[in-house]
Amino acid sequence: MDLAMKLHYLRGVYYFSSQAFQWLTIKKIKEAMFKWLNHYYVACGRFRRSKSGRPFVKCNDCGVRFTEAESDRTVEEWLEMKDLISLQKLMFPDQVIGPEQQFSPQVLIQITRFKCGGASLGLSWAHVLGDAFCAADFIDMWGKFMAGHQLSA
Repeated sequence: MDLAMKLHYLRGVYYFSSQAFQWLTIKKIKEAMFKWLNHYYVACGRFRRSKSGRPFVKCNDCGVRFTEAESDRTVEEWLEMKDLISLQKLMFPDQVIGPEQQFSPQVLIQITRFKCGGASLGLSWAHVLGDAFCAADFIDMWGKFMAGHQLSA
């Protein structure tokens, strides 16, 4: 846990064309996620504070929050929209950590399907878990599990 970081989320969105997403179903995505979260079990915990006020993660297997959404636009139409920066907020769960931290998940994921068959994966990653490189590694590992790879010891 990175104690120098404030309790906030790093956010990012990955976009996929219909060709890249055509063989994936929500069921397959979630099945890979269950395997992958066994290795990133801290991401399934919740924030707590010790008696001294120091934050820590209680590994209680509460899970990550997973949301599904749909858009009536294609990926290309979405990316060409003029107000894309403010619209990006629709691509990931817009939640803050707290005020009751024990109910705040450390990872929130949103899959948005577009009318063209493409999709986006929105990630809200609690910065105390690690920096943007850690979040990217987290997503990369999930992709490897979806592709059928196993972790080597």
